[in-house]
Amino acid sequence: MVAVQQGNILATNLRRWGQPLQPYRARSRYLSLLGTADGKALALWGDQYHWHRAWGYLKQAIDQRFVRG
Repeated sequence: MVAVQQGNILATNLRRWGQPLQPYRARSRYLSLLGTADGKALALWGDQYHWHRAWGYLKQAIDQRFVRG
């Protein structure tokens, strides 16, 4: 998701080649979902993590929404 959030600022800065760039500050903490082969997902937030099937459902829904556009 981080790459998706950076996409707009990257496109803007590429169009502004040779001009002052628009700054981007990444979040220090963000939710990462890593899918596993058993339908579950590992949720990471900062230094905390949790592994559960509910995270797998959420990851699948996010991925499907992203692919559909």
